[in-house]
Amino acid sequence: MKILIVKDPKKNSECARAEDIFHEHFMEESAFFIKEALKIHHDVSILEADTLLREHLLNERPDLVFNLVNGEELPGGISHVPNLLDEIGIPYTGSSGAAHLRAYDKGITMRFLKCMGIQVPRFKEVRSLKDLPAASLPFPVLIKPMDGGYSRGIFNENLVFTPDELYLRVEKLFSEKYAPLLLTEFIEGRELTLGVLGSGEHLCVLPPMEVSFENLPENLHRFYSYEAKVTYEKYIQNSIPAKVSKDLSDQLEVTARHIFRTLGLSDYARLDLRIKEDNRIYLIEANSLPGLHKTHSENERGAGKDL
Repeated sequence: MKILIVKDPKKNSECARAEDIFHEHFMEESAFFIKEALKIHHDVSILEADTLLREHLLNERPDLVFNLVNGEELPGGISHVPNLLDEIGIPYTGSSGAAHLRAYDKGITMRFLKCMGIQVPRFKEVRSLKDLPAASLPFPVLIKPMDGGYSRGIFNENLVFTPDELYLRVEKLFSEKYAPLLLTEFIEGRELTLGVLGSGEHLCVLPPMEVSFENLPENLHRFYSYEAKVTYEKYIQNSIPAKVSKDLSDQLEVTARHIFRTLGLSDYARLDLRIKEDNRIYLIEANSLPGLHKTHSENERGAGKDL
């Protein structure tokens, strides 16, 4: 097969944030690892998704596109590439544009799944400082950019414990162009991540991986902040498979299948969950375009093998 790996273009390094530069290196290496795995049996090349993508696709006419595009610089964002490929009629990996949109926008994800009876943390969307008085959530509160992945914009200081801290942190994030924001109650409990493979009725839920933050320095909160993921990665302990009871394991599999199908996801995704002491399962985040790095991606560790 002729396979084209499509990824995000590089940003101007002079304007890029530190986490954007990290993300670019991560994606560069991911695309390389995928190419190395696929080229054993296929003709594989890599292309950056820019404004000339349509023309490139029509000229190349690949049998399959391996989609890695978050699409921050493209009209329609993460939905741009799958929507374009559907229009042209080229098969691709991963979810549809509509499914990516439901998972990528954390506010849409929370609203959509809550309506479907799936447990999510209490949350509030904040688009300006005027929204804060109505954000009556129990503290501590975790602040996240509404979209984006790889813990970008989710810093250690984003976990706040008082209204004053909340106001100052939101103001700071807005000033740094992280907007809109999603505020959520912080769920205390075990953190598990599950990879899901397949489509429709044919799904495979990989064994859960537990992420432990116990060895992080004392000044870091126990969640996957940018600092924990990048600077202090070696302190994060992953247990595969997680030590869970048969009953909880069954609940996790049913929940993962329900979330995957409810969001309309396809081929592969990663679900991040928190488990309270009473075994109540809360979805923290659905990753419709999870990292596929050979050594640094949770779903690759969870699968226990390379691509």
